[in-house]
Parts: sequence; structure tokens; C-alpha cells
Amino acid sequence: MVSAELRRSEPTRAHASTHAFTVNVYAHEAKGILMERERITADLAFEVLRRASQRMNVRLRSVAETLIATGESPAGSGHSGDGRG
Repeated sequence: MVSAELRRSEPTRAHASTHAFTVNVYAHEAKGILMERERITADLAFEVLRRASQRMNVRLRSVAETLIATGESPAGSGHSGDGRG
């Protein structure tokens, strides 16, 4: 028999899983945009997004959504180099 507490937590787990997937999709798409535009590696593109998120004190998902919607690089990303190495 499944406890009532366990049954109540199932929708929460499903929501968290869906949310994590959505965030990952946005981050992946934004990384691709940066990789193409700046000719940088996936790791460096993620680092650009992560740093912008921390600097602007917003979630990485918000940074990624803005990049996808506007095409503008994260504010003050300061990246201007090859970055392939």
C-alpha cells in the first residue's frame, strides 16, 4: 500500500522533472546559438550563460529565454575571442 504522503509527492516529482527538462531545452538551444555566433565550444557557451546568470542575478533559464527570444547575447558577456581551445 502506498502512503498518502508518497502519493502527494508524485505530482511534485513529475513537475520537477518537467521543469528540469524545459530548463535544459532552453539552455541547450541558447548554447547552440552562442556556439554558432561566437564560434565557441559548448562548455564555453554554457560558461557564458552561467556567468551572465550570476552577474545579473537571474536564473539561467531566463538568460537563455532572452537570448532565444531576442537574439541578443547575455548583457556584458564580454566574450570576443575564438575560445575553441
